[in-house]
Amino acid sequence: MIKKITKFLKAAENFILPENCLSCRRPGPALCPACRAKIKPAPEGCPACGRKQILGFFCPACASSSSELFFDGLIAYSDYQDKIMAGAIKALKYQGVQSLGLSLGKMLGRRLNSRWLKISEENRQLPPLLIPIPLHPRRYRQRGFNQSLLIARGIAVISGWPINQDLKRKIQQKPSARLSYQQRQKQQKIFYYQGGSLDNRNVILIDDVFTTGATIQVAAQALKKAGAKNILVAVLAQSR
Repeated sequence: MIKKITKFLKAAENFILPENCLSCRRPGPALCPACRAKIKPAPEGCPACGRKQILGFFCPACASSSSELFFDGLIAYSDYQDKIMAGAIKALKYQGVQSLGLSLGKMLGRRLNSRWLKISEENRQLPPLLIPIPLHPRRYRQRGFNQSLLIARGIAVISGWPINQDLKRKIQQKPSARLSYQQRQKQQKIFYYQGGSLDNRNVILIDDVFTTGATIQVAAQALKKAGAKNILVAVLAQSR
């Protein structure tokens, strides 16, 4: 009960009091432009071997040997070891500072949009669908928002790409942040897609943090079954 009251008071504080930058504490937005500029971008490379690859798609050699993976690439704006980014993500998820979702999403969106323009003409003709990792309805009621959807909205502001919310979660689980690596791997994460066909559509699957990849893997599998062509995972940070 005390934890719930504390969480409620922290969330209420974000609406009642003037915003300060969570990093430098200066009055203004929750993360000021100067502190956003200090976040070190993560390099783009093949998720398997690290070889430089635009947008973090698997390189040809690793793609041919990764038949058990259902996503085709991974791009993280930063590393979770970056203290400013990690602090911002925690404030977004656990303190309810929802404005951070949009601002961080815009940062990720600028990077995605500029890189997407460099890929093949075929992929540019039809814009990718932005699909946020969903929360279970019960978790959504507890939190009051889906941080992945807020990030997707920030990306959409920059890119103009459509958001698709037809990916749903069947099972509610304990928050991953409270679990060990082994526990995360064992968790049953089940998703289903209830929208129309995704045949030949490129999808950008959005989450806040990439850890073991277990959640992403099962979500991507559901999207592949619906016909998704390429699935690029885009996150604010990767925990290594």
